[in-house]
Amino acid sequence: MPFAWLTEGELEGRQELGPDDFVSPTMTINPRLRAFALGMAFFGAALANARAQDTLVVSDFRLDDSGRPVVRIPYAADSYYVLRRGEELSLIRSPVALVAQAMAGDLTQTELTDDGLPILAVAQFYRVTRILRAAPQDTDEDGMDDVYELERGPLLDPLDAADGVGDPDGDRRLTKDEYLAGTDPFRYDAPEAPVLTTLPDATMQTLLELRGTSAAGTYVRVDGGAALATNDVSADGAFSVLVRLATNRVNRLFVSSVDAQGVASIGKPVEVLQDSQPPKLFLDFPTNFSRVTDAQTMIAGRVGDSLSGYRGLNVWVHSSPSEGEPPLSSVQFSENSPLRGHVDVGIGPNGTYQRGEVPLALGTNIITVIAGDLLGNRTTRRSEIVRLPLEGPRLIVVSGDRQTTNAWRRVAEPIVVRATQADGAPLVGTELTFDVTRSDGRLLPFDTNQLSADWTLEPNSGTNGAMKLVLRTDASGEAKVWWTLGSDAGNANNRVCVMNSGISNAVFFCASATAHPARQINIGSGNNQKIETGGEIAEPLRVWVSDGLNAVPGTPVTFRIVQGGGRLIPGGRDGSVISQFPDSLHSTQMVIATGLTGHAAVGFVAGLDAGQNLIEASFPNQFGLPTTFIVYGVGRDPDQPGDFTGLVLDNTSNPVGNAYCRLTVGNYELGTFSDGQGRFRFDNVPGGMGHLYVDGRTANLLYTNAIPTNSFPTLSYPVVAIANAQNSLPTPVLLPRKRLTNEVVYYGTNDLVVTCPDIEGLKMTIKANSMRHADGNPVTPLNPAWVSLNQVHHDNIPMPMPDGASPAFAWTLQPGGATFDPNNPVAIEYPNMSGLPPGSIAYFLSFNHDTERFEIVSSGHVTNDGASILTDPGSGLTLAGWGCNCPPYSVSGRIESCCKIEGPKVIFSGKLLPNKPITYSVNRVPSEGKIEWSLSKGSDIAGILWSSPKTATLLLREPDEKFGEVTIRAKFREGEKDCISTLTVLVARIDLRARATFPEPRRRTRFGVG
Repeated sequence: MPFAWLTEGELEGRQELGPDDFVSPTMTINPRLRAFALGMAFFGAALANARAQDTLVVSDFRLDDSGRPVVRIPYAADSYYVLRRGEELSLIRSPVALVAQAMAGDLTQTELTDDGLPILAVAQFYRVTRILRAAPQDTDEDGMDDVYELERGPLLDPLDAADGVGDPDGDRRLTKDEYLAGTDPFRYDAPEAPVLTTLPDATMQTLLELRGTSAAGTYVRVDGGAALATNDVSADGAFSVLVRLATNRVNRLFVSSVDAQGVASIGKPVEVLQDSQPPKLFLDFPTNFSRVTDAQTMIAGRVGDSLSGYRGLNVWVHSSPSEGEPPLSSVQFSENSPLRGHVDVGIGPNGTYQRGEVPLALGTNIITVIAGDLLGNRTTRRSEIVRLPLEGPRLIVVSGDRQTTNAWRRVAEPIVVRATQADGAPLVGTELTFDVTRSDGRLLPFDTNQLSADWTLEPNSGTNGAMKLVLRTDASGEAKVWWTLGSDAGNANNRVCVMNSGISNAVFFCASATAHPARQINIGSGNNQKIETGGEIAEPLRVWVSDGLNAVPGTPVTFRIVQGGGRLIPGGRDGSVISQFPDSLHSTQMVIATGLTGHAAVGFVAGLDAGQNLIEASFPNQFGLPTTFIVYGVGRDPDQPGDFTGLVLDNTSNPVGNAYCRLTVGNYELGTFSDGQGRFRFDNVPGGMGHLYVDGRTANLLYTNAIPTNSFPTLSYPVVAIANAQNSLPTPVLLPRKRLTNEVVYYGTNDLVVTCPDIEGLKMTIKANSMRHADGNPVTPLNPAWVSLNQVHHDNIPMPMPDGASPAFAWTLQPGGATFDPNNPVAIEYPNMSGLPPGSIAYFLSFNHDTERFEIVSSGHVTNDGASILTDPGSGLTLAGWGCNCPPYSVSGRIESCCKIEGPKVIFSGKLLPNKPITYSVNRVPSEGKIEWSLSKGSDIAGILWSSPKTATLLLREPDEKFGEVTIRAKFREGEKDCISTLTVLVARIDLRARATFPEPRRRTRFGVG
């Protein structure tokens, strides 16, 4: 039977071809082929990126020994080829062959064979199509592209539509669905993460209903609450789980879908704050039982809520009898109630409030202050103020009260006081004492001729004046002073008292300070997390924007992914989204406006590749470099079980042996002890949210030396374990060693003053009958407590400091977890080693083991001589454990005055000649004065040989132990402040060079205004 090759153009318009249409050339027909009309039409599909005239050329056609049609065509490595058949020219649709390889022996050609030619006496038409591998089609229409199936042949067949709806790995996911999801259809995969409906970010309730959807046949597991919660997913994919929340803390829930084989999905993290705790409230001004003569007064004080205070706080101030009977705490106030005060929420308990022009009746006045958070929790304080009739000589406020300006700035008008007789006649030449009673403001005389004493002799004097001035009134009986406000922002947080010992009344001035524009940004929390590839971080990436000391709300912070895959998503409770780039589904950049506390936060979803991800955060016109978060993506390996490893070290990085370690993740709970190298390991760890508990009290080995038990405290960490992966903490567990000689037995019946021998000037006073053990039982003579106070270098605190807090040192008050009566807290006296100005406001932080974070727990102030920082009246510690103070913060807003110590951070002593000197330098020379070099740590293995204005040369020797640390300190005066920079250097013996357990030395810079 003769055949002819017809091109696509020649076939146009022909509806049918018969055997008579084929002529020339000669071709032998296999005699075994039955006689029937066979029409062959071959034409190539033009490539999308080829010329219009570029068509596929058929090199040869034949019937093989079995009578099957075989087509030979030229081969290109960037393409694959499909042979289709049809009984009509217009219906050539059925794919019968697909090939992607060249012929054996001829790499320029390939062949396609129709293995299923029907034995029918009808004409058959064929078409060969060339398809680029880079733009594959789905020939069998099974939902998967041809190249994907070719690469997985023979398990998948690009001409078999049935394999798209198969489930070869038995994970209840169709092959085509795994293709779309990018998972392996031949390896059992975890189920998809559940999808949750919108949740509240904060609630007063202790039970929370989680609703959403997940795959049918799975159940939903919720870790991270007060107890594990589970429930089955219904046939339509809906679920509802009732979760019991841990009270008065952030509940970081971890929601997973678990299939019938017990494999859990990537966890979906959810933060829900449970807050049934009322705000802290202090009525500071006027003080209780004050005697005043004015018909109106300002009421001011401190208010704060470390839980839901970020959402806003309300304060109402009522005066009785002038405004009726004292209100109950539950009374409902209207939105525009005249009793509403002005509130600056601050951070934690360091907010402030004020209400001016509060009326006072003659006699006793009951002042009621009610503070409430936006969830409905309330607290009430009452005080008595006695208004007396004004008799005899008196002081009168002329002007300057209730002004507002930026912190560290002078108010617009001087404060003016007039002293008069009862009949209004001026008191001329009368001494008046102006005294700053709150914050670190300074006073200067308006007229130096009125000075009665030299203010420059005051210990707190500076260029802006002193905290106390004594002036004589002028011919009008008046005295004026300029007032530069202190460093902290707040409502009526700056106060001056004016008095004369011979005049019955004193007068007061209040002023409010506002923050300067944003100057610096610090990591608040969320750094150094490990998450599953494709999963969402458990804790948002949170920054704090400040003017160097005070929060700056409303600042646009740009978060940007600079390394790794993944995307940014809205996350956390801080700030509001301004913009996302390129869009909300693929955000690599997101702009968040800081909230009331100066914080902004985002979520992050890791890409599918394991490794390090870097996310920068910055704001417009920022000084210095952006702050950078590190997030590690960890992938599952279904062929290996999950484990969790760690290392327990003391503060000098020596391994701690036989510390008891316990890990809980869901229903998994296992305990073990650290070995002689400080290492511990847990095997067969499932995925989910959990806790690592390390009890240093059981440790009896430090490096190679035996030590008594109870030498170290306890610690706990929140952890996220990734199934089928190697898990660990981002850093070693650091335990500060307790001084057993500093431990005392406390019976709870008397005030106890505890001190720290390593830090002169640090002491804490525990009030009688105020202390309870961690289990809630009171400390009594029958149930005493062992109490100790020990120093911890702030670089070695085992938990990250929030918001860049950079104290000179930290403490640990033991036993950890013990609590103290909130109405009778522990009073603190802390040496002012950071050089904060006299009178300035400071705060004390404590690590809360329930919330697992550092929190501001108390306000304080620097004494007028600048020597110490004291807790404010009514404030103090309510929880034992790790603590410190702030400010300063790690990067000053005046960063242009900073210096940095440069030189080697790690020195292997075996590389040095005996007593070889090493030189360190600073990157800039101060504009005035000289640099003071010193060693704040490591003087036993190093000494300063000589120094110059820019360099210091150290003489080092090999440490006795495996390695030692030397902390170099450079200090110089720049204007009115001290610049202090430190660098910690690790000096290691050469035999440890191969070990990768050295802690990363950290540099910090502190500022104090002098």
